[in-house]
Amino acid sequence: MAITFPRSLPAIVKGVTSRFELVFPGSTVRSAGGAVFSTGLADAYWKFSVTTPPLPEADAAELQAWWESMSGGQKSFLAHDLRNPEPLAYPNGVTSMVRGTTGGAFDGTAIVAAFPSTRITVGGAGGYLPASFQFKAGDKIGLVSAHSTPRRFTYRVVESVNANAAGVAQVEVWPPVKQNIFAVGNIAVVSKPVCEFVPERESWSYAPELVASPVTFSGISRLY
Repeated sequence: MAITFPRSLPAIVKGVTSRFELVFPGSTVRSAGGAVFSTGLADAYWKFSVTTPPLPEADAAELQAWWESMSGGQKSFLAHDLRNPEPLAYPNGVTSMVRGTTGGAFDGTAIVAAFPSTRITVGGAGGYLPASFQFKAGDKIGLVSAHSTPRRFTYRVVESVNANAAGVAQVEVWPPVKQNIFAVGNIAVVSKPVCEFVPERESWSYAPELVASPVTFSGISRLY
């Protein structure tokens, strides 16, 4: 079977220690008088990092083959927050829920109805949220573009809010949505929302001389 990119995380990446954090490139300086000035140098991005339990050589070799298939960052992979894959109010998942307005099973996705920069209206014709669906500050919403190769990015919910009885919620998120990439009618994902990541070239670490050694690696998100 031909390999397609971006690749999914291999099944062997489980029971790991991981981080999924926003990075804000910039600089901060303090004047002699005590004033503090902070400047942003680029858009915020996500950093995804993993440390596995000690792996036997065969498992580490499988993971290394996956890592090397991305040619040192020329290819990419998809990943979600492994610590909090589901909304905080629904740690056991959302697939037993029913959509508002139209009814029908909820699969963790909804339609984007509007987004003026940092406020996403989630839920509309073609895909409502469940009635009174709860977003907690700290949750994540993934957006999927309509490009032939979809662009994917994750946004952090910064204020708690509930959907209305119809299954529509206006959710404050950060960073601001790239409206040259995403549009009304795109898909919003609330269950295991993924970003596209490029491997950080020098982040791979494994000690093959040991019987079993942890593997560590990391990637940074891209959106283009």
